Amino acid sequence: MKKMLAFFPEGHDDELLYSILARYHLMTGNVSYKGTLIDLFGSSSICSVIDLPSHIKRLCNKFPRNNTFQPKYIIERHTLFPYYAPFVPSDRAKTILTSMLGELGNKIHYQAGIMASGVKNPKYLRYCPKCLKEEEENLGQAYWHRIHQVPGVFICDVHRILLCDSTVPFAGHNRQQYEVLNSGIATNTSEIYFDSAEKDHLLYIFNQVRWLLGHPVKSKSLNYFKEFYLNRLKELGFVSNRGRIKFATLLSAFTTFYGIQFLLKMDSYISANSDHSWLHRLLRKPRFTCHPLRHILLLRFLNESVSSLFSSSCTKSVVLPFGVGPWPCLNKAADHYKQNLVFECKIKINRESMRPLGTFICTCGYIYTRNGIDTQLNDRYTGRVKEFGELWVKRLLELSNSNYSMREIARRLGVDTNTVKKYLQLQMLIKSPTDKNPQKIRLDISDHRESWTRHLEKHASLTRTELRNSCSAIYTWLYRHDRTWLMENLPKPRSPRHYTGRVDWEKRDKMLASMVIQAIEDLLAITPPVRITTSRVGKYIHHLSLLEKHLNRLPITRGYLEKSIEPVDRFQVRRINFVAKNLREHQDKILYWELVRKSGLRPGYGDSVETSILYEMDQLQG
Repeated sequence: MKKMLAFFPEGHDDELLYSILARYHLMTGNVSYKGTLIDLFGSSSICSVIDLPSHIKRLCNKFPRNNTFQPKYIIERHTLFPYYAPFVPSDRAKTILTSMLGELGNKIHYQAGIMASGVKNPKYLRYCPKCLKEEEENLGQAYWHRIHQVPGVFICDVHRILLCDSTVPFAGHNRQQYEVLNSGIATNTSEIYFDSAEKDHLLYIFNQVRWLLGHPVKSKSLNYFKEFYLNRLKELGFVSNRGRIKFATLLSAFTTFYGIQFLLKMDSYISANSDHSWLHRLLRKPRFTCHPLRHILLLRFLNESVSSLFSSSCTKSVVLPFGVGPWPCLNKAADHYKQNLVFECKIKINRESMRPLGTFICTCGYIYTRNGIDTQLNDRYTGRVKEFGELWVKRLLELSNSNYSMREIARRLGVDTNTVKKYLQLQMLIKSPTDKNPQKIRLDISDHRESWTRHLEKHASLTRTELRNSCSAIYTWLYRHDRTWLMENLPKPRSPRHYTGRVDWEKRDKMLASMVIQAIEDLLAITPPVRITTSRVGKYIHHLSLLEKHLNRLPITRGYLEKSIEPVDRFQVRRINFVAKNLREHQDKILYWELVRKSGLRPGYGDSVETSILYEMDQLQG
């Protein structure tokens, strides 16, 4: 007859199962952790796992009969399954669930895509110092919050402070040990610094993770995520009319939105020249799962949330940020004012606000712009004028000739009085307050034209730019008051002159050297590793041609490149080290062939690579 537990502690809100088991060990007074494992699982060989533990059904079979804990409740409320499961296909989510309930714990992290994601788990279990103090005072014992252990969560939303690292490793610790949270293992230090702008991103990430943990949702297909994101990217102008994603523009905007340093801290940096990044894989034909943190980063960039992601009825239809045309004409001088007669709308991204900017062009010549996305019907009737057009100018002249006041003209045309004055001046119809002679403006035009003509005859060999600089006062007056005549009386533009001067190669060498140094640092920070080559560095700094054709004239740059570019075997060794480090963080035992395959090695690698593999195997086996 199997031995039942005499008691089992109730779990606190957002407490890890690992933390509950640690408190059970403390409350029983067991000297040995193996004794606790035998009590809980009937075996001393079960490993303690922080995020996605297994053998949960076996644990529940040991509970007292009056205990309300059920396997599904434990998985949804006290593990990170609700965080990972929604982003993997439903059949794989079921497999993960089966593995957690059963005995196949060694496969769970592979099934969830964590091992191949490139997003690292925390090095140590994390905690909020203020939560620790409050729980010790109110509950008598602090506990490990599961949300604090999620990759990308570095802040406590309750107290708005950064989380601290404990001395308990997230992986690689004594796998049969359960450590309770107390002041003795608290370090009160945070390994990473974040500025105020980055903390806003962290608060958003925290809220999205909290929603996922509190609202278990069904998995969506990989194609669903692709269509959802494509629809939003179309709204923002990152997709062409032919349906092609403008990846260069998208990557630039995405990196600008977060900053390189923040993306590196989130293990999600994408090189500007990359064409096989996690973002490419997510938005192209879906074949790979993507880490939840990266979904959250993309959602923030698109001004969305995980709630809208999983509640949306995603379709392939294009959702326009300004609705479906035609759109209203906002020209108050036209008889079709506010009528939907604008059929041309050009959409691009406003680089300051990162919102769609629409340019609406009416056949009457009136052009206006609007920032999207429209949220109310009245948004269609607001805009910023770009060009008034001939119809508006004609109406302005009619009202002016009818002796209306400036204020009345402005009211009828929907502008302010300064705009009216400006355009009347451009049409040479406003008179200076001291002008008594209505013919003065015409005389001024005649005088300036004559002066400009004499200047042209005297300096017939000068270019347009030289003429403008040598007679700037007359040129400016004519440009403002008689532009059409001026343009007709300028010399024809000359073809560009070819530069025949010498290049300052020493100065260029120093400039390129600094760019190469920074590029190499950035490329070395990319995960998974990429090989450092002259071609990759040249593309990264947008000066590949110089490095390929003129490297002999750039001794400083050449020196840095020669020291930094990687032969194949050196890169293979670096990649082995990277893969081995990841495996060491998540597994106890690694096979030789597994390390070789995950490092992307093919038969025929050299002795130095073989030596590196054997060394890492020794380290992995401990």
